[in-house]
Amino acid sequence: MPVSHLVTCMEMTDSELLNPAPRIADVSLTPTPGRSWVIKPLHDRVAAHAGWRSVNWSAEQWRRRLTNPRVRYATILVAGQTAGLVEFESQPHAEVEITMFGLLPEYAPPAAAVPGLVDYAFTLATKLAWALPDGLGKLPARVWVSVRGEEAEPPLDYSARGYTPVLPG
Repeated sequence: MPVSHLVTCMEMTDSELLNPAPRIADVSLTPTPGRSWVIKPLHDRVAAHAGWRSVNWSAEQWRRRLTNPRVRYATILVAGQTAGLVEFESQPHAEVEITMFGLLPEYAPPAAAVPGLVDYAFTLATKLAWALPDGLGKLPARVWVSVRGEEAEPPLDYSARGYTPVLPG
C-alpha cells in the first residue's frame, strides 16, 4: 500500500537544547483559553491557508477538542494583532506535543509581513511548551512535534531550533 503522507517526528529532550531564533520586537505568544470564542475561527483561517485536515472537523470533534483539559492554546501576536495559533497537548510520561502551529495568510510566507516571524514564534511556542505542567503539575521531559508533508506550512527548520528527528523503531 503506497504511503500518501510523510510524517516526521521531531523532539527536544531538554529545554537547554533550544536554539532560539533572533528576537523580534512586538511579537509575543499569549495563552488563550480553549473555550475562548477566538480559537475555532482563528484555527479555520490558519488551517484553510495551510491545508490542515482539521479544517474539516465536525462540531462534535471541536467540542471534544476545546473541552479536553490536556489541550491548551496560545495566540501569536504581532504588535498586538492576532497573527497565528499554537495548540499544545500534554501527553503521558511528562511530554508536550505542539499539535498545531500556524500563521494567518497575511503573516505566513511568502507574504511574510514580518521577516523571521515563523522561527521566532516557534521559539516562543517551544519555550511555552517547556513551561506547561501536566495534570499532576509535572513539567515536561520532552517536547515534540509531528510534521506532515501536506501540512508543512509555514516552513520551519526544526533542527535549527534544536529539535532532532525521532528515528522509527
